[in-house]
Amino acid sequence: MWGRLGALLQQAVETREPSQDLLQSFVQHWKGVTQYYLETTDESCPARNTDIPWRLRQLLDILVYEENECGTKEDPDNGNSSEPVGHTGPCMEYLLQHKILETLCTLAKAEYPPGMRQQVLVFFSRLLTKVQRPLLHYINVHRPVQKLIALGGDTVGVTAHREELQFLMSVCCKLEKDPSLLCHILESETLKNAPSGASEEEAGASNKQKPKQSLFKAVLRLCLCQSQTGRLAVRAREALLGVLRAAQQEVPARLIAQSDLSQQVVQRLCDLHSELPLSTHPCDIMGTDGTDWRTEVSNEQYNAMPPEVSAVQRFLCWVGYCNSILKESHEMVAVTLADSITERYLRGILQEELLHVSELRILRSTALLSAVLQRLSPSPLTHRLVSFLLGEDRGPEKRSDSGPPLRAQLILRCNHLSDEISLTTLRLFEEILQLPTEMCMYSLVLRNLESRGYLCAVHEESRAQDSEAFEGTDFLSLVPEEMKSSDSGFDSYLQDALVQYRSCCQQASSWGWPLSPQPLSHSNDQDEFYEGRFLQVLLDRLGSILDQPYEVNLQVTSLLTRIALYPHPHIQEYLLNPFINLAPGARTLFSVLVRVVADLAQRTQRISDFREMLLLVRRQLIGETPAQSLGHETLCKGVVVLEEFCKELGAAACVTHHPLTI
Repeated sequence: MWGRLGALLQQAVETREPSQDLLQSFVQHWKGVTQYYLETTDESCPARNTDIPWRLRQLLDILVYEENECGTKEDPDNGNSSEPVGHTGPCMEYLLQHKILETLCTLAKAEYPPGMRQQVLVFFSRLLTKVQRPLLHYINVHRPVQKLIALGGDTVGVTAHREELQFLMSVCCKLEKDPSLLCHILESETLKNAPSGASEEEAGASNKQKPKQSLFKAVLRLCLCQSQTGRLAVRAREALLGVLRAAQQEVPARLIAQSDLSQQVVQRLCDLHSELPLSTHPCDIMGTDGTDWRTEVSNEQYNAMPPEVSAVQRFLCWVGYCNSILKESHEMVAVTLADSITERYLRGILQEELLHVSELRILRSTALLSAVLQRLSPSPLTHRLVSFLLGEDRGPEKRSDSGPPLRAQLILRCNHLSDEISLTTLRLFEEILQLPTEMCMYSLVLRNLESRGYLCAVHEESRAQDSEAFEGTDFLSLVPEEMKSSDSGFDSYLQDALVQYRSCCQQASSWGWPLSPQPLSHSNDQDEFYEGRFLQVLLDRLGSILDQPYEVNLQVTSLLTRIALYPHPHIQEYLLNPFINLAPGARTLFSVLVRVVADLAQRTQRISDFREMLLLVRRQLIGETPAQSLGHETLCKGVVVLEEFCKELGAAACVTHHPLTI
């Protein structure tokens, strides 16, 4: 067959009118396709067993050959590659004027003979890929392309995911190279884009036509398609992201922002959320690996996973893909998507679950939110997410004010009756504080320290003493020697604190924080200082360090250490300076620890073998001794955490006061 075509093409070159001979051959092959429908009587014969695939290949080869022979004449006055330039050969003119692509689209919709849709998809893919000349600006090209895209949503005939993906990728490839063509795919056509063979009535009819399935809906459907290798879904995601990454000019970006892209992306996010089993445990969410959307996961791999893990992995994979869209799209597109995620997912679905009274729903939604935060880069969604979680109040908190309901509820759960809920919520706040926005630290901590209302008075002569306090040795000597289980480890804490401090400094570098404390205001002398709900809960939890689970203690002290390492003078003064003169009723980190140590001293007097028990518990925690049930185990574990926390605070005081000498 290919030999005969080659001979035909060679003969066309040698004749005096090669274009006419090519056209005759082109028409002959097209009539061969249409003749099949006039003569065949076997409606069950698959398309691949007819001569239709061969004739479609001949049509395409003739078009490619014609383009190579005719070439295109460059128009120096036309810099827009989406506009037609040069000479269109007679075969291409025939294809356009006789609406061959429209006819093929109709045959694909009818799926007759069986498998015809696959053949048409392949033809369109190859046409857009092999013909170099811009085609999508023609109404008799982009209209059938739109129709073929729309057909992907129905279930008629043989599943053609692979062929549909190839077709969609060929469209996306054209759009990625020239985003200005988006107007022909995403917007209704206008009369000026119609070729010479299209009438005003035809163009008007085209304008009124709305495809059932848009380009973005079609590609996103394949983004979630499960295949044997998983490659199909990854390629679909890459193709869509390529278009969005290329569309950085205002006009194509506006077209995308006004399209159904955001609606489709968020709808899939909501659908995947609804597939998460209610019994999904926080460990299944936070411990899930392999959630990079570029990772190929096959059907067999998904089916081999527990249902909870499989559902979580699919959801978090899509979250990662949403983050890539937010990060790489034009800001106009990213803002539209961020608004849609906020309204439809955060407020429409997640908020209700976060405020639910069911323990299972609370655990699942809180852990899920933590996992989402872990996968987000700075984007327009960041501010909306913080506003959703914490509100936008910037004034100091009052004990009588509850604040935004979600914020208040989340903070209260850090001290919940259920230790599991408390632990999961504390981990959520650890993720919130790492978000790249000053609003998190301001809302939770700084808004209540801004006036320095925790001070009773500040004297100039006390500044030298205050400076010495930052060396950290009061913290190190806070726990008496007879209550300690180890004197080692400070050097490692010092190095860790320096790394974390530099990380916090980098995070806060653009926030415009002062280098020294603000002058003490006397306008609030009569107001009782309130540290705010978040610090209140953390300090309350710290005050119970001897009576609560080991894991909760670790999380509370980790949060307090991280906050103390932020380079704001009021934070460091309030949390790391034990010598400040406190206002009546005010408490600080140091004053809470003093009360804890005093309570510990009283308790240990009633335990005869406390020191031996403490050393044994410490060896169990570091794995030197097998675990065994002991009396006063919670108390001893609390003392070990208290010891290590004091070392952390001592290291924090050192690095924040002398970061360059460490």
